[in-house]
Amino acid sequence: MTARVLTLLEGHGKKVDALELPLAELRNPEARIDIATVDRLIEIAASMLGAAGLGLKLAAIVDVDTYDAAGRVMLAGRTLRENFELGFKHQRLWGDTNRFSMRADAHVLRIAFKHPGKSALAKAVLAELALAEVVRAARVLARRDAVAIGVRFAHRPLGDTKALQVIFGCDVTFGAAKTELLLSAELANSPLQIPREILQRALEHDAVLAQAKASKERFNGGSGASPLARLALPPRVGRQTDDERPHLATKAQRRGLLVLRAH
Repeated sequence: MTARVLTLLEGHGKKVDALELPLAELRNPEARIDIATVDRLIEIAASMLGAAGLGLKLAAIVDVDTYDAAGRVMLAGRTLRENFELGFKHQRLWGDTNRFSMRADAHVLRIAFKHPGKSALAKAVLAELALAEVVRAARVLARRDAVAIGVRFAHRPLGDTKALQVIFGCDVTFGAAKTELLLSAELANSPLQIPREILQRALEHDAVLAQAKASKERFNGGSGASPLARLALPPRVGRQTDDERPHLATKAQRRGLLVLRAH
């Protein structure tokens, strides 16, 4: 997510190199960024671009590395509800705490979100980002016309709320006891309609990662490559330098695994 913030700032002509933050780590999809730094980055972005609509702007940026493995797990369910259950079960793959929770009854699926940081501003921006991505996931994975039946934010409005109403397709409430998105049971139980392109990219992504892993093990003299990795490995591979070895996986990530968005 932090890489998306930098991309957004740069897209608006802001000089991120001047920020007193660990930029290399913030751009690295595999880095674990401490919550205080995330909060600080969001606060800086809000001061430069304004807080109103910042979460929606971040949600609109395609960053295929944000969810990675956890995002691909969300292709395995039979219904939208099962997909969310799987994704939230493995959410620590992209964060150090559980931010999402979910409960359902016969009529409503409730998805709650809570950012663990101390910054009230960062909590608000990230809450809007998170719920926007949930409803967009519903449109990609289940029904293009999916809308929420209720959206409640714990924070006060950051500005004009019309854009939020458009994204969610319903009225938005602020100052609630907690942040949560409500989906109808009908939508939650909808069978998946995963675009073929998403499945193709997911499989291609995993195949290239397996190839990179097998290549590294072969160059290191190991023989422990998995059967999948061996299948993905070409018969002859030229020797690579240490700098070149991770390039295969990185290239696959850049080509895109668009799991959570129509993005």
